[in-house]
Amino acid sequence: MKDYTKIFLILILVFFGCKNNDVPKNVKSIEFKTQANKSNEKHISPKFSQKDFSLLFKYANGEDNQLLGINIIDNKTIKFHVVTKTLPCDTEYWGIAENKNWNKDGEIDEDEEGGYFVNEYFKEEKEYLVGIRLATDLSQVKIKYIQKDSLYTDCFPITETIMKRIK
Repeated sequence: MKDYTKIFLILILVFFGCKNNDVPKNVKSIEFKTQANKSNEKHISPKFSQKDFSLLFKYANGEDNQLLGINIIDNKTIKFHVVTKTLPCDTEYWGIAENKNWNKDGEIDEDEEGGYFVNEYFKEEKEYLVGIRLATDLSQVKIKYIQKDSLYTDCFPITETIMKRIK
């Protein structure tokens, strides 16, 4: 038993004796900069202003109104913001939409005067898909909307209706 006690005391002395308190400690302080939560940030609507867009389209029928602002970034990308005011609610969708088929054959839509060529741009989110069918002459547009999740809502943009250019 005495041997175990001696060995234990020696180990304690060696352990505390090996600590060198004269060596300066390198202490680093780390500052964390937090950013706004991007998932919340993308659900905060930017304020719609007509002067922010080079192209502006409108649909109005009684109490149903829809405005769509578009800036063409390049052949395959547009920035858009659509504001819909209908009963029972108002909705807004915005962001960057891409034309996945920009270098292939175009799409054709029809109006009362016949067919016209369109470029189709999409913005896909987890809950929905917004499609913007922009006439190649930039005179009119149609919106497509597909709800991907199972949540039911009456708050959709006005779809498959021709919106005429006002700017």
